[in-house]
Amino acid sequence: MCEHARKDYQKFLHKLPKQHQDIPCVFTLDNNHDPVKEIYHRAVKEQADLIIIGSKGKTQTAAALMGSVADRLAHYNRSIPLLIVKDKNENIGFLEALLRI
Repeated sequence: MCEHARKDYQKFLHKLPKQHQDIPCVFTLDNNHDPVKEIYHRAVKEQADLIIIGSKGKTQTAAALMGSVADRLAHYNRSIPLLIVKDKNENIGFLEALLRI
């Protein structure tokens, strides 16, 4: 999983202008099934200035079924700024959320 994430990150970096291709990224594995806590504590450990997380965007009903790591992280602790990035064309509806449970 980590290697796949690193490859995806490299693809992302290559889309950026040369002067921005040295953006550091920290990969971590959540063994405790609490990604919000893992992300926040890793950010504190790394002395991060900013946490950036992607969001698939869910309807309110879908979010109630699935929850949202980005949403929970936004409410977890506000000592580190958080940037949530979402593709405006990507949304998960109620039925799709139900199928993913």
